[in-house]
Amino acid sequence: MSFKKILGLLLCGSVCVSSLSAQDYVPEKGSTAEKKTTGNWMPNPDPDLPNVLILGDSISIGYTLDVRERLQGKANVYRPCSLNGKKAENCQGTTFGLQKIDAWLADQKWDVIHFNWGLHDLKHVDAKTKKNSNSFDDPQQADPAAYEKNLTELVAKLKATGAQLIFATTTPYPEGPQGPARDPADVSKYNDIALKIMQANDVQVNDLYTLCDGKLDEIQLPKNVHFNPAGRELQGKAVAEAIEMALVATADAEDPVRVACVGDSITFGARIEDRETNSYPAQLGQLLGEGYEVKNFGQNGATLLKKGNNPYWKKPPFKPSHAFNPDIVIIKLGTNDSKPENWKHKDGFVADYLALIESYRALPCHPVVIICRPVPVYPDSKKITDKIVREEVIPAIDEVAKQANVEIIDLYAPLSNRPDLFPDDIHPNAEGAGIMAEIICPFVLAQAESNEN
Repeated sequence: MSFKKILGLLLCGSVCVSSLSAQDYVPEKGSTAEKKTTGNWMPNPDPDLPNVLILGDSISIGYTLDVRERLQGKANVYRPCSLNGKKAENCQGTTFGLQKIDAWLADQKWDVIHFNWGLHDLKHVDAKTKKNSNSFDDPQQADPAAYEKNLTELVAKLKATGAQLIFATTTPYPEGPQGPARDPADVSKYNDIALKIMQANDVQVNDLYTLCDGKLDEIQLPKNVHFNPAGRELQGKAVAEAIEMALVATADAEDPVRVACVGDSITFGARIEDRETNSYPAQLGQLLGEGYEVKNFGQNGATLLKKGNNPYWKKPPFKPSHAFNPDIVIIKLGTNDSKPENWKHKDGFVADYLALIESYRALPCHPVVIICRPVPVYPDSKKITDKIVREEVIPAIDEVAKQANVEIIDLYAPLSNRPDLFPDDIHPNAEGAGIMAEIICPFVLAQAESNEN
């Protein structure tokens, strides 16, 4: 078996393992596909084909295998499932989605993600137990305000993957369906909320609501939110066509070079007015222009050292910086490591830095990693001291570059003797961040050109 084949199977397992914590979920009446425990929900991936992820509730479970069959030889079609591949996972509502989204997206480069949440959000649940309720007097699982907030967060996480996104509108159902209390009028209300979010994020919409509306007597189970074989086939055909069109568009469009800027508060842009525009990653993106996607994964106070007081490894940007599937990673860490409480662990600095580099190199996208010498500190009177940065941290970073065989960018020398650029003695202002971006830009351009050749 080839390495690519083995890698594909391992990645498949990372998607399928996520359902093991969701075994307590009880399928609603009518969800025949979801109740099957002898199915084959785990694909046999072809490493040369694009990867498609379907996220959704039992309605999507009903059409997933149909979509996979229609896209045979064109894409690897995944959905969350049990480790043995015999049981599909119901992605339920947005609240559950936020709990599981990182696991569903982990360790895989997704080309297209087709997703839906809504049917579970609008149902009514017991206020105390959160279990399904038949009473409209009980609250909805996620009221419209919570649904908007949750879905907005989920879309942001999905966009961070760089995949082509397709949102499926929630499908209609008749009055008084079996199962928990659901008002048919709420479907349009929740779809309207979702459509505004998709428009704001430039996400393609697959309108399954309109596809099914007006023909429920023919394609839906009686008094049920679920669909009969004809309905599942109709939806499978529409979903497969939408995904195939997205795959064609993705293939025709030249992928941007994705640049991940990993670092501390200096990368984040702390103390910079309008940091979204003036941080160094933002200015780097402006300099690089079209064809590049630069993302800021800076974390205030972050240390490179795992034993530091705020290790980057445990901070929120760590996983998203990997899920971004970068082509180039720029790492600028070390300033906070110079604090006495952190630098006492300096013996682990080189090993920890090498491990961080390897965590990115091991990604399926195999990015090029470039590391930076920190900017200077003014003056030598705080916990973060220029003397330690200059005489100990920088030599350690140089040793990392040598051992890891990575390029190193010197941000220290060009910003030396420029205290005017550091209003609080540690963080550069917008002009200083602009100089950083100008220094880093040629390295990114050269690397991107090298990758093309």
